Amino acid sequence: MGLTLVCGVCLQPIDPVAKSEKYKAGHRICESCNESMSEEEVRAEVKERMKNVTIVADHPLQ
Repeated sequence: MGLTLVCGVCLQPIDPVAKSEKYKAGHRICESCNESMSEEEVRAEVKERMKNVTIVADHPLQ
């Protein structure tokens, strides 16, 4: 199982090889969201998304 990078706002996959990720307000986001959103909008959107996030491990920590 591989790790997929996703935009912190729209959750679309980001290709790390193509260097398509941008950083705004300390969050990794896609080029599209980077161009269309301000830092304040990014912060608010990520904060709202994190309210509904549950982190699940694939296997117990050893």
